[in-house]
Amino acid sequence: ETEPEKTLQDCKPGDCIEVSAVSAALTQSISKRLTFEGGAALIIDYGDNFVSQDSLRGIKEHAFVHPLQEPGEIDLSADVNFSLLKRMALHQYNPNELLRKGKQVPIEVHGPVTQGEFLTNLGIQFRVSALLEPIPEEDGEALNSLYEGYQRLVEGEETVKGGMGISYKAMAITAPIPNSGGRKRKKYNCAGFSKLR
Repeated sequence: ETEPEKTLQDCKPGDCIEVSAVSAALTQSISKRLTFEGGAALIIDYGDNFVSQDSLRGIKEHAFVHPLQEPGEIDLSADVNFSLLKRMALHQYNPNELLRKGKQVPIEVHGPVTQGEFLTNLGIQFRVSALLEPIPEEDGEALNSLYEGYQRLVEGEETVKGGMGISYKAMAITAPIPNSGGRKRKKYNCAGFSKLR
């Protein structure tokens, strides 16, 4: 049996884990492109920074059901293993190979952080305040609706019904963008992954 918060490196023969080969391959493809062209990729989904062993589930009419309940009639879902995505993104960066080719392009991975942290670091609280300000106090329904939507985005399920702020995570993969004229490549400051100052 797999213990919680186990990375792929911690797994032993006989452990039962979920691995998404498609996610790993896609992350490597994105990372490879970034090493040559620069840029950023933002990944937001529900999952954790460790391997799962039984997160596969079916979803029908906004409710969880057994994944084999009605084959072809329900959506299938599983948690994202962000530790695997991070490993695959960094695996694509081989500094010795790039130096030999005259391309020095470091890949950086930011996060994962919870969706609540990510949105707070981007300043969602200021945006919500600006949206609430013009709404008259008498319009309690509009005020509540906006504030409840905000809470659902940044809080966890234990705090707010349907809260996505903890179960959803955000991770970014970045690489400097090439400058023309042979100047140094510019490094990204990745918004959302450090606290606002």
